[in-house]
Amino acid sequence: MGTTIIGVTCDGGVVLGADSRTTTGPYVCSRASDKITKLTVNVYICQSGSSEVWFC
Repeated sequence: MGTTIIGVTCDGGVVLGADSRTTTGPYVCSRASDKITKLTVNVYICQSGSSEVWFC
């Protein structure tokens, strides 16, 4: 139920992970969404919630 995203700090950086399924209500509209987006060379965002609907 919902998006799974995680960020783990380690020596020298951060590891980000996210599921790839996008839903709109009870319907799966994509099984291959990219929920981790690069903003700058060292800044990334993880998308969840209503932002997922943009991919449908």
